[in-house]
Amino acid sequence: MLTRINPFSSLNIFDELDDWNIKKFWSPEIDVTEDENNIILEADVPGIDKENVELDLKDNVLTLKGTKEIKREKDGKKFYRYERSTGSFSRSFVLPDNIKKEEIQAEFDKGVLKITVPKTQKEVPKNIKINFK
Repeated sequence: MLTRINPFSSLNIFDELDDWNIKKFWSPEIDVTEDENNIILEADVPGIDKENVELDLKDNVLTLKGTKEIKREKDGKKFYRYERSTGSFSRSFVLPDNIKKEEIQAEFDKGVLKITVPKTQKEVPKNIKINFK
């Protein structure tokens, strides 16, 4: 009978790397929705301090940047696992031309950053009559 050999079976990577189980990169999950009047972005950013998050708009590109820090002071504690993600992130979204840049609002509540981007009225296409000779 043939037995499949797993070359990694002798490596118990999870036990050996527990002390290194620190996520170095993370990116917030963001929902983007649209209704008749607004484009709405909702970003999950739990644990971020207000001084560590920034929102910029340049050339219709909305950029959310920030840093999530978790202090891991030893104080005689033995840590077995670090699962909460930390680090810097940057997310960018290209917005349409029909937005009211001056009226963009952002509010933070219960770990969710809600960005409301008001839209201008839709431009109604104008039909131009062609005069044939």
